[in-house]
Amino acid sequence: MVIASAEKVAHPLVVENMSFSYGAVPLLRDCALTLRRGEILAIVGPNGSGKSTLLRLLRGLLAAQSGEVLLEGRSIGRWPRRQIARTIAVVAQREAFPFDYSVAQTVAMGRFPHRGLWNGDPEGKRAVTSALEWTELFALAERPLSSLSGGELQKVAIARALAQDTPLLFLDEPLTSLDIAQQARLMRLLSRLRSQLGKTVALVSHELSLSAAIADHMLLLFPDARKPVWGRPEEVLTPSHLEQAFGQPLSVSRRPSGALRVEPPDPL
Repeated sequence: MVIASAEKVAHPLVVENMSFSYGAVPLLRDCALTLRRGEILAIVGPNGSGKSTLLRLLRGLLAAQSGEVLLEGRSIGRWPRRQIARTIAVVAQREAFPFDYSVAQTVAMGRFPHRGLWNGDPEGKRAVTSALEWTELFALAERPLSSLSGGELQKVAIARALAQDTPLLFLDEPLTSLDIAQQARLMRLLSRLRSQLGKTVALVSHELSLSAAIADHMLLLFPDARKPVWGRPEEVLTPSHLEQAFGQPLSVSRRPSGALRVEPPDPL
């Protein structure tokens, strides 16, 4: 995948033929993608295919053996960590909340890359208030974290990332602790963040149908480190690609809305 210089600068994130191994064991091979401004990228694949590792590579926490990750046209390895934190906010797969702070105090921690403490900072207060409103947590702002459900805690983690006020938002399996209704609400929120705030989103998910419904592009990883498939959802989620990735046939159809639906074989 050869990418012109102008395109590298124009897009927030470009990955060029990147490969990564843990020791002698290859995990990712010749990974290439372009994350355009204001788009949602869904990263999918079976367990052990390297989805979370890829997010770490995109953030510069790991170094690839070959290829390159370009953030705003510059190699990720040349970015200071604090500047990356002002550009990419992350919702981790398993968020840890070691202290029983209030919701508002926890969300305010997202301001650290910008100023550290937000008290007395009008911009920080605005960002925190906006994050609470977007995630429908404003009424719970003074509640301690220990009083919240798992789904509410997940919303706190997302609100903290929104308060970070970055153009890029990465989420590593944010649907795991949510019921099906909460999953749908979160996907609608991500879609609104893209359309109304212009957020650029990279999302790791096992929910193929939900991800396809909101993603502009998808990246499918394989368990044997073969070259990933990147493209539009309909180009990526084909029966052939899915069987190669998951080791069994999966059916692909269209919902009445036109969105893709991926279903496993009948278990009976």
